[in-house]
Amino acid sequence: MPLTMTATATAGTIAIYLVLMIAPGLATGWAAGLRGWVLAGTAPLLTFAVAGLAGPWLAVAGLPFTTPSLLGATAVAVALAVLARRLNDRLAARRESRGARTGTRTPGPAWSRTAHLAVLACVVAAAVVGLYTVLHGLGSLAAVSQGYDAAFHANGIRYIHETHDGSATGMTTVNRFGDANELFYPHAYHLIGALAYTLAHPITGVAVPGVLNANTVLLPALLALSLATLVRSFHGRATLAGMVAVVSVAPATLLYVSMARGPLLPFLLGLALTPAAVVALHRFVERVRWDTGLVTALVACGLLVIHPGTLLAAMLLAIPMLAQRWLRIARGGETDLPGGALPAGARVRSVGTECAAILAAALAGGLLTAPHLAAAVLRTDSGFPYEGWPAPFDFSGAVGALLTFQLIPSPHSDGTAQVWLSAALLAGLVFLLRLHNLRWIGGAALLTGLAWLVVAISDHPLVLELTRPWWNDPFRFMAIAAIPMTVLAAHGLAELQAVLRDASTRAFAGHHTSRSGTIGAALLCGFAVLTHGLYAHSNAALIGPRYGNPPPENPVNMTVSAAEIEAMRKLGELAQPGEWALNNRHDGTVWTYAFTGVRTVAGHFDDSLQPPRARLLAERFRDYETEPRVRRAVRELGVRWVIVGTHGHLALPPGDHRQPGLTELDTLAFLEPRFRNEAAAIYEITTTAERPTPVPTGTRSERVRPSPPR
Repeated sequence: MPLTMTATATAGTIAIYLVLMIAPGLATGWAAGLRGWVLAGTAPLLTFAVAGLAGPWLAVAGLPFTTPSLLGATAVAVALAVLARRLNDRLAARRESRGARTGTRTPGPAWSRTAHLAVLACVVAAAVVGLYTVLHGLGSLAAVSQGYDAAFHANGIRYIHETHDGSATGMTTVNRFGDANELFYPHAYHLIGALAYTLAHPITGVAVPGVLNANTVLLPALLALSLATLVRSFHGRATLAGMVAVVSVAPATLLYVSMARGPLLPFLLGLALTPAAVVALHRFVERVRWDTGLVTALVACGLLVIHPGTLLAAMLLAIPMLAQRWLRIARGGETDLPGGALPAGARVRSVGTECAAILAAALAGGLLTAPHLAAAVLRTDSGFPYEGWPAPFDFSGAVGALLTFQLIPSPHSDGTAQVWLSAALLAGLVFLLRLHNLRWIGGAALLTGLAWLVVAISDHPLVLELTRPWWNDPFRFMAIAAIPMTVLAAHGLAELQAVLRDASTRAFAGHHTSRSGTIGAALLCGFAVLTHGLYAHSNAALIGPRYGNPPPENPVNMTVSAAEIEAMRKLGELAQPGEWALNNRHDGTVWTYAFTGVRTVAGHFDDSLQPPRARLLAERFRDYETEPRVRRAVRELGVRWVIVGTHGHLALPPGDHRQPGLTELDTLAFLEPRFRNEAAAIYEITTTAERPTPVPTGTRSERVRPSPPR
């Protein structure tokens, strides 16, 4: 059956997801005193922080994670923000009564109303181009990723929707249930996704893959907004803010490559929001107060509960920013305090105060994420395998790939260098010193670039261990390095605009402002033409094949084919509440739970550390009639159905990937075929004594209610 959605359903699903992603963060940020660009850029990250923190704490209290509970968590965050601002007011009043100096933010170059509108137009344009690129690559919002990781995320979202279990380890039980050790996986992405599915499905009919994709198509817009907010917060030119918003949707290595492989969905979400985290930290050190400290703690928590690797990536960006600031203070440069430079002793105390404040915010964040940290500590004893990725480059190849936004070597990497971005990057490096407050971006590019180089060229055990939070994945490091490089490329275009503006002003006196905007718009249009629409079609072409767009010669042999999806949905009609299905771990049927709510023994392609009963059935299910252990496992899990597909993620010929216990099922007397098409088959276990006892009433959400949090 075709995996399509109408334009109305697509727009409705994206709109619902967007409102859900922004509204809680807007309320929290407004209460904390955020306004303008900072409020808009920080709101999504605050939303994921509120949801990601609420889920595990609600589970600890034995409460479900639902839309009303998210509203309650938002109310708590708003109340804390209001309390923080009131504490600020009291402290300010006491300082004034003692005649103490109070900190104020250094005013930067004012943006005119026209400048604000122009930057907003650039952000909107970037959002449109990014949405078109991703949606064109997907083919439809309903498209199913053929990658390895997507099934895990989809089943996690379905689990939270069904069970309302927001615990830090709950959703991993879809694949590692019962007597297997639970794993911790940061799940703010999945918590918001579950609520989006709950809200959107009755209105638009969207399935879980559409919810995954609704977030994915919004990622370029989030990145563009975050980077524009970054430039604004560091008092950069409006031209640079507009340029960086537009340019950010062009690099293949920043977002699109990792949308195709994996896909690395939570990581990309966190990565798109890392500039907003740097903005929050900058506001905090400029003005160390309760409200700025609360926002800093929340955004750090937000990145942690989305993906810890993105919090560490934000640190790689923040270290050069702090270094630039503290060097300026140490040299007697102007501070945020009235009266200009501080005496030497006061400078040391100022830096020390900021360091202590950052540590205090980190401690507060640690307390807020206590359930996550406890679950992460337990994970260290799980024995989950970690081997890392092989280094794909030599030194010269790694440098060349980085500077040309070039794909890591693959059969499809030839000719993918984005040379016009490289030219803009070169111009940005030439004019680096004209970044002023944003000069630290050069240091961030150097630091993240070096991290990329080390991972790209070395398989040393120390490198593997230090880069473990990112799974030693070169693609992730290239994406991290692409953030400051993109800012530098935009800076190169902005400085070219300044050169042309100044030349125009000298040649034609007057009308400087109007010419400035016209030149900037013309330059962006020219860049878009040279890059063939900001590389939209080539970036979409990277995404498409991993979503079956266009479909291969034999669509049946896709990892998750339309025929397999038809069979999974048929199983959803056949199965009664409480009944499980045995499936093959290496074909598309691992998506069954996401599509239907019917639990399967294999909830992910990953076969490391399988639950003992899952491993037993995968190896010995054919011995059901003669092996008591197999019958007991079937009875304990409530398995009544068997569903098998044709192909899988291993890219092996059909049949070669089938687990040994699930081969030649048509020859087994205790199985009755119930459905078959060209890609999948469904069987029913006919030994009635071994069937599970159906749950007489209730909805699917009651079928897999988890045990109370431990």
